[in-house]
Amino acid sequence: MALPKHFVLLPLPAIGHITPLLELARVITSVGHHATLAVSANLLDQGVCSHCTDPHIQFFALNDTIDKALDQNISIAGVFNMMHLLQAAFVKQLDQLSTCHGCADKKPVVSIDAVVIDVATGHVTFAECRKRGIPVYAFGPLSGSLTIEILRTSPDSPAVPDDEFFKNPDPKCMIQSWKTHNLLLQEELLLSRCFLVNSFSALERGFYGDLGLHCSRFSGIDVRLIGPVMLPTSEGDLKVTEQTDKVVSWLDKQKERSLVYVSFGSIGALSKGQLSEVYAALVKSEQPFIWSLRQPQQELLPEEERARIKAEASKSDAQFLVVAWAPQKDILKHEAVRVFISHCGWNSTLEGLSCGVPIMAWPMFGDQHGNADVVEKSGCGVKLRNVAMDGNRIVEEDEILRTLEQLAQWSKPLSENVYFKRAQEMAKEAKKAAVTSKDFWKSE
Repeated sequence: MALPKHFVLLPLPAIGHITPLLELARVITSVGHHATLAVSANLLDQGVCSHCTDPHIQFFALNDTIDKALDQNISIAGVFNMMHLLQAAFVKQLDQLSTCHGCADKKPVVSIDAVVIDVATGHVTFAECRKRGIPVYAFGPLSGSLTIEILRTSPDSPAVPDDEFFKNPDPKCMIQSWKTHNLLLQEELLLSRCFLVNSFSALERGFYGDLGLHCSRFSGIDVRLIGPVMLPTSEGDLKVTEQTDKVVSWLDKQKERSLVYVSFGSIGALSKGQLSEVYAALVKSEQPFIWSLRQPQQELLPEEERARIKAEASKSDAQFLVVAWAPQKDILKHEAVRVFISHCGWNSTLEGLSCGVPIMAWPMFGDQHGNADVVEKSGCGVKLRNVAMDGNRIVEEDEILRTLEQLAQWSKPLSENVYFKRAQEMAKEAKKAAVTSKDFWKSE
């Protein structure tokens, strides 16, 4: 292995971006390097990284005035405002990072050898490192297919107005702001040491072929898949541990591969009518289910349904659980789970497939539509058509049940379920890919 280096990692202040960068830091330190994760000071104070107990990872507080993770207040204007605040703080505090003055644990480390930058933070952070002669590893917490779209963006690429973000189901037709972002980012990517993408070849077999076919401009840099990068089971936080114990205890009482897990992520929100259709379908399926549904969303359900949810929660033999927060990785790896109904955020997609669980893909906005296509193309799930967070189309109870039956095939043995078999095969491939990715950092 090469001599130990100090890598600084810079994610966009959103859970879906902090999570894979934090796990990447774990991979980096596991082979003997140093890692520092630079995160908004207010988010560190709020405990966004408190579940990480790895003593080899340091946290640096960025004084960017960001007081909420993007997940709590998402809008296009909010995304770009957050990017600008983050960029300004990073540029101003980069000298402090060299000695880690400002790190939460105050431990001195070696000077910065390289910075791993989330591509969603924008081109300014890349340019600042380049000016100072600091090598940059670009990191994409996204699919290979979306990476191709970023790299092939041109001034002539079609784009829709920004206010179409939550309505546009076509990941290849980006909003105007992201088009501008991609064009500026491309110039910095060409000067980066490499572009690392959080996916793996078995899941996106056409990636390298498409890269050569559509992105010849980038043939001179190392663009590679290094996923799946995911945060393992949370440790060290009492609240999380208690909830995890409660959920796992309930899962242990269920029959093998009998259960449906539902989560639309930390941002996705369904309309009142859609929530009722999902609830009705799950109950009518007569299968146990666990639904991770934030409290404000639960409040939109009719009073009768909320009363039953509360009653079930108090039973030792509950037929189902509806919880405001769920330990997703613990659930997905449990042998009681047969199907995952997901919004197909990229982290959730990787977690589901890495645990061998078929996915009913219900994308809400942005890259989730393309992620759902990846799931369906891989043979590990089925994508619902013409859905979005704007709620213009209500997916009715019968359609939900039909799609669930298509995936679960409750009356058939699992050995005859092509979706389950394919998902299990994908889980094995994910484990192999994770080992190969670790080897990459040994040689850096």
